Amino acid sequence: MAVLAVRIAGGALGVAMAVAVERCAVRAESTGGQDAMSGALLGPAFSDEEIGAHLDGAGIPYK
Repeated sequence: MAVLAVRIAGGALGVAMAVAVERCAVRAESTGGQDAMSGALLGPAFSDEEIGAHLDGAGIPYK
């Protein structure tokens, strides 16, 4: 049930953003590959190897 709620919320946010951009309420601009959310707490970064080791250790299958 929680996954469905997340999907619905994500879809609603995407539609709202698309409509806002279409109506020029906000302007979508590229930041040249840089993170434009300087005030956001994005959390730590992990390499693919670190993630794989954690998943392997927990017995979680992945591709």
